[in-house]
Amino acid sequence: MPQTIFDERGLALVAVPWPWAIALKLVRYAKEDPTDCAAVLRLGFAQGDIHRTLAGLEQWIMERCWPMDYTGYQPPQMQQLRRRLQDALNRAFPPGSHGMPVAQTTSRTPL
Repeated sequence: MPQTIFDERGLALVAVPWPWAIALKLVRYAKEDPTDCAAVLRLGFAQGDIHRTLAGLEQWIMERCWPMDYTGYQPPQMQQLRRRLQDALNRAFPPGSHGMPVAQTTSRTPL
């Protein structure tokens, strides 16, 4: 459930749980979204709330953000989501960091 952190005439800022912060940024995944996702992943992992594998992160997002209807995604949409999740993981935890490598994707398809 979002929490209002600022509310003045014409502007309200709300905080959302980690899964929603990532899920919403993954939809667009442009400009600063990849960097933001990586920062959220690092912070969430440090707090023990976020998985550090593609499969774990995918399941975590799907369970907690079920209104996004990931189960209804067509194969190309799921591939794009997985590429973006993997990219965010690689940005947050570069392969070989902290002794826990994260598999890299080698696709030349745009994120």
